[in-house]
Amino acid sequence: MSWWQLFKREWLGLLADKAAMLTAIGGILFYAVIYPLPYANHVALDQPVAVVDLDQSATSRQLLRMWLASPKVALTQVYPDQSAAESALTEGELKGMIVIPHQFERNLYRGEQVQLAAAGDGSFLLPYSNLATVALQGAGYLSASVRLQRGVASGGDIATEMRRLQPVQTKFQPVFNPGMSYSSYVLPGALVLILHQTLLMVAAMLGANNWNTRGDWPGYPTVSWLSARAAMLACLYLPSCILYFDLVLPWQSVVMAAPFVTMVGVLTPFLLATALAGVAISTLFQRRAVPVQLMVLTGMPILFTSGFVWPTDSMSALLSGLFAWLPAQPAMIAMIKANQLNLGLSGLGYELSSLWLQVLAWGILALLGLKRRQALGSDDPTDV
Repeated sequence: MSWWQLFKREWLGLLADKAAMLTAIGGILFYAVIYPLPYANHVALDQPVAVVDLDQSATSRQLLRMWLASPKVALTQVYPDQSAAESALTEGELKGMIVIPHQFERNLYRGEQVQLAAAGDGSFLLPYSNLATVALQGAGYLSASVRLQRGVASGGDIATEMRRLQPVQTKFQPVFNPGMSYSSYVLPGALVLILHQTLLMVAAMLGANNWNTRGDWPGYPTVSWLSARAAMLACLYLPSCILYFDLVLPWQSVVMAAPFVTMVGVLTPFLLATALAGVAISTLFQRRAVPVQLMVLTGMPILFTSGFVWPTDSMSALLSGLFAWLPAQPAMIAMIKANQLNLGLSGLGYELSSLWLQVLAWGILALLGLKRRQALGSDDPTDV
């Protein structure tokens, strides 16, 4: 049987397997819509916060206007007493509250130190961080305004007093993620993981379907069969790659700086290595549900040991090294470096060499697994 005949049989076998087709097409489309939704707002803005103004002075109202100017929080209400605000915070109506104490204006202009109290739900780190940042910035601007008024009232020049208040000016410019959004940070790597996990599932389903049927697959030439299946799986996921990296990520305003050649250079070994890994893993199981469950359970460990969600030096070296032998890890890092860091193929040497090494390693394992399966036929009672 020629290679092209085997390649055609692989496509026919895929089309006849409804579960595999649902995973390859339905799963990809489902995640393309569902996964970006939590990051649709990009950053945590307009967190509902209340202010308890116990001073009711012109200075406290000036401070309120400073807080209102920040996009990080939305001052939903000004409470006259603290107990009502605490009740709303406890019931989850607010993300935080800020208390302006009695005699705030009086103590401030007398040069005495005043304290602002900020309270929030510490289990939500980002809203709480926004609350603390806004409270500190507003207090800092107000303090500078008071010192400036004192300096001018003492006969100083406005320009001189401004330089005295801020002797060092800083300018912050975020690179690689100029919008400071979650989608630009998480989605490029996460979508690679989705492609990886679903491709492994499809390969495992097709393999289990072979092992449970009495077809003529035991007589196929092993090398030709393996290459035909790997090529079919890689071709199957090319449209999914185009969907994710040319449509979904630009739609989510994620920067895609890599040129076409770099994308091809990363995706080619990634798809081949993943397809071969899926074939190798499929030879270990007789029932298709077992490897599918395994892929679902390993998704989050792969994501967190990849190095872009959490630093690898803070993890177990054994756990990180274990999952590094799956194509997802180097592919995720390569995709982020290529698109967010704007590195070319020359800057992806480690990741590309890891992927091509995995193509070779998983190819050998898949070849040995297929030979074992062909020798056993479809009646191996020891398989799970």
